[in-house]
Amino acid sequence: MEVEKAYKRLEMERDQVHATLEETEALVGQEQGKIQRLQVEFSNAKTETERRLAEKDEEMENVRSVTAGDTRYNACSLSDAQIYFCILDNYVSCV
Repeated sequence: MEVEKAYKRLEMERDQVHATLEETEALVGQEQGKIQRLQVEFSNAKTETERRLAEKDEEMENVRSVTAGDTRYNACSLSDAQIYFCILDNYVSCV
């Protein structure tokens, strides 16, 4: 009689442990799915960020080259204006 009770108690404990194991495995599977989704989202966000950074780098390089060209043009225009005013000044003092 005692042996039968102990056997039934052990069977119940085994069943509880088995059920807990199955629940835990299911939870682990869910968490692994979440991790995989987050890894994909992270990868997509990283790719998008790198693409946007490359676009901004290209925009900045375009602005630099336009600005450098404008600076050279302005320097030439200033020199031309200085020459023009020197000539004009000399012409006025001659007249």
